[in-house]
Amino acid sequence: MMNNASSIRKPGLAAIIDACAARDRAWRKGYATTAYLLDVALRATLERRRTAQAVRRVLARRAALHR
Repeated sequence: MMNNASSIRKPGLAAIIDACAARDRAWRKGYATTAYLLDVALRATLERRRTAQAVRRVLARRAALHR
């Protein structure tokens, strides 16, 4: 069984988890506009994270090719 505690400590992932929780709380309280705005911000954060990961992969491949 994998232990995900170390991955949860990563600042980026913690921010994503907090944003999900805030969005869910706003939705449950009936704040639809706030929940929507939090969802938009969360999607943007996830997209930036995916982009950053893709850039790191490309740079790692290039570095491996030039060894």
